[in-house]
Amino acid sequence: MSAMDLTEEYVKSRILYDEQTGEVRWLNGPRKDQKIACIGNHGYIVIRLQKKLYLLHRIVWLYMTGSWPQEEIDHKDNVRTNNRWANLRECSHRQNTQNKSPHGKLSKGVIYTDGKFRASIYCGRVFRLGNFDTEEEASKAYIEAAKKLFGEFAHAV
Repeated sequence: MSAMDLTEEYVKSRILYDEQTGEVRWLNGPRKDQKIACIGNHGYIVIRLQKKLYLLHRIVWLYMTGSWPQEEIDHKDNVRTNNRWANLRECSHRQNTQNKSPHGKLSKGVIYTDGKFRASIYCGRVFRLGNFDTEEEASKAYIEAAKKLFGEFAHAV
């Protein structure tokens, strides 16, 4: 059974999803009423259905909408285990990559080089936003550009 063969009806016959808490429980079998809480090595909750592992947030999307997501599912708060319905949204890969937390000690989109803080953003290519005396100025330039380019998917810094 491929992912596309799983139906909303089948999924709803196996699990119960609480959209307010994001909790998913088994409906029947030896695990009846147990929470599904198997976290894969990528940090997302996974579920085994028909002897195959699925990312739970994709199963939740099927459960709630009746169809598979066309592209990716974004966790708005960047918490990979938070599968509350209000926290999930369908998006493109580019949109999903924009809603990521910064890595390292500096703000997202900011590097320190040659005694200055350089802000840049990627949207098909790298756009250099300028060199700044402070990290705060560089971060502000990045945030303004991200909001213009990516709207609601710009990570809240």
